[in-house]
Amino acid sequence: MKRLWMAAPLFALGLTDALRSADPAAVIVRGTGMEIRQNELDESLAHHKAELLSQGRLLPDDAVGPLRTQLLDRLILIRLCAARATESDRQHARVESAGFIDRLRREHGDAGFRRLLANAGFRDTEFATNKFQEALVSTVIDREVKAEIIIPTADRRQYYEEHPDQWVEPASVRIAWLPLSWIDPLTGSALTPESERQKRSLALELRDRAGKGEDFAALVRAYSDDLKLRENRGEVRVMRGQVVSPIEEPAFRLEPGGVSGIIEVPGGIGILKVLERVPPHRMPWEQADPQINELIIQREFQLRIPEFVSRLRREAGLEVMAATPR
Repeated sequence: MKRLWMAAPLFALGLTDALRSADPAAVIVRGTGMEIRQNELDESLAHHKAELLSQGRLLPDDAVGPLRTQLLDRLILIRLCAARATESDRQHARVESAGFIDRLRREHGDAGFRRLLANAGFRDTEFATNKFQEALVSTVIDREVKAEIIIPTADRRQYYEEHPDQWVEPASVRIAWLPLSWIDPLTGSALTPESERQKRSLALELRDRAGKGEDFAALVRAYSDDLKLRENRGEVRVMRGQVVSPIEEPAFRLEPGGVSGIIEVPGGIGILKVLERVPPHRMPWEQADPQINELIIQREFQLRIPEFVSRLRREAGLEVMAATPR
């Protein structure tokens, strides 16, 4: 089942003790301009229990305390970051959270999406608020911590030289792909059986023309049902495991210049031409550099987060109240 949480690692810092109070409205955390009450923590715990139950799992008794700790840390971090957020941060978080929810809807369908929310005990507006809060935390931390991390070129270059095997790219093939869809690109509806037969006849004709040496890029531009592929002449570079086997098999079997037969793929058919075989090779420094930079930044970022959160807590004069077990 799809998890509904966007950025769980940011909310599992283990910075407080698990608390329980006899009074649901009791304040359990207080700081400058903020309060967290027991019922907020109880509600967060209820959502997690409901999601586990929807997966046929129960929360063990000995796991309740550590989970309360994590959830309280999450609530604290949300309040602290909200207090530091700029309007730009909030706008970015609105876009990010809306995009996350849209992806869930597309992946599961409207009915499936509503089941996910119901299983976790969320109402629509409540879920949207929850995702916005998570996105806002990530946005603020990225701006105040990640954006401040600069990795010198010498350090990036040293990492590249010290980890040569990490930047070896496997063998690949550069191909041109000409797809023909069973969906009418103008209406979005499925083709009739007669239209399918006509399109299959077209594919055979294009295969013969390409086999006789006609410019394959020109055929792609004229006949491809994928408009994006028309723009780049159908050219793609593929490695093993990246494409469906009906495409992978001829792509890696044919020699450069070879043209495949009619290839059946989900939703249509197509033909391909092999343009170039690329043997395994070490990625050039200039190509690897952006990845190395992000890798080192991410590593340093994770190291700095606990201190950043601790500083926010100190500045807020955070006080965790004594609580009565219930």
